[in-house]
Amino acid sequence: MAAAEPNAEPTPELATAQSPAKLTVAQILTRSAAAYVAQYPRQAVPQVQSTLAKLSLCRTAALGERYLACVQCEYECMVYNSCGDRHCPQCSGAKRSNWLDASHKLILAGVDHYQVVFTLPSQLSRLALGNRRQLYKLLFRAAWLALKETIEAEQGFDPAGLMVLHTWNQQLEAHAHVHAVVPGGGPALVGGQWKQAIAPDEINHACNALRVCCVAALRYGGANQDIIAKLGNSPELCDYVIDANDQLKLTVGNDGELLPFAKSIIEKLHCEIRKQNPNGG
Repeated sequence: MAAAEPNAEPTPELATAQSPAKLTVAQILTRSAAAYVAQYPRQAVPQVQSTLAKLSLCRTAALGERYLACVQCEYECMVYNSCGDRHCPQCSGAKRSNWLDASHKLILAGVDHYQVVFTLPSQLSRLALGNRRQLYKLLFRAAWLALKETIEAEQGFDPAGLMVLHTWNQQLEAHAHVHAVVPGGGPALVGGQWKQAIAPDEINHACNALRVCCVAALRYGGANQDIIAKLGNSPELCDYVIDANDQLKLTVGNDGELLPFAKSIIEKLHCEIRKQNPNGG
């Protein structure tokens, strides 16, 4: 075997050994998804199994292939089809780019925008995993009602918002939260002329007001009686107010008791308001 030159590029074998290929989600699932489904059948509901299968087979021969050709040099190549699932990291890039392009057109020029984040309490994570459609719909509804009621009452204009649901955190743990990009202005409720928002100097007060509305919507559970029952809620349980010191207070209902679970939701529901740069950052 000939000796390698001191400054020569490493051979493919050396390059592979020194710089191993990056492990992909599809490879992890191919190796471990079947064992996970067998070990945790209660968590691996049909929807989860379907998603795992799609991500495992994405861009493999199992999904078929198509051929691409260059019209100039007539070079042809074969590529495997993608699964197209919204959870797939291989398929999400183009969809994300298209969504960002479309959403950017909704940003109003010359208007300040604010990002408001509503995070579902961790106590509801397991309930949300088993009732995704109902709980995520409820979180969206609660977040929007909170924004609408607070902005109408404190700013006096008709609000708008671009809202996005995230269901996981960076550690791939269940962490449902809604991001809302809200323009700092809108048509006045009286007269209809454009009204610029007054930036909330007391962020804690604004978050408290939003939290109160959001908790109230979560407490009633919308019109879904099953969700109401699972949350252990009662329309007469308690009410929520903000006192003169901008503190969140509870007024106990006729039963004289506040369920610890309901109280923990109030304490853990997270709301955050940040001024947003529409051009990024």
